[in-house]
Amino acid sequence: MVARRCSALDDPKDRELIWFLQYLSHQQGGLKAFAADLLTKYEGRLGSEAMLKIGKKVGQNYNAEEVRKIRRDLPGEGSRNFPLRGEIRDGTHWVECYSSKIGCI
Repeated sequence: MVARRCSALDDPKDRELIWFLQYLSHQQGGLKAFAADLLTKYEGRLGSEAMLKIGKKVGQNYNAEEVRKIRRDLPGEGSRNFPLRGEIRDGTHWVECYSSKIGCI
């Protein structure tokens, strides 16, 4: 099944990646173990530029101002996934929902 799916890919590097992931999935612990190892090994390198600059450790939460900084860092529509309590989208930016300007109340 993997061979058939890989045959549909044009780039040899994409095929190689799929085969590598297939190989990993059959190792002890599978892809879940590989992902856990990867996260442990590169913990200090994973995140947006703002996240790395803020420097939170695993299990620590971001405050509202930190979330706003991180959202500005996210590409495309990524920031849409992280509303703060009391915020709604007004076109392309977040606004506090209790603002009477947009009729939230």
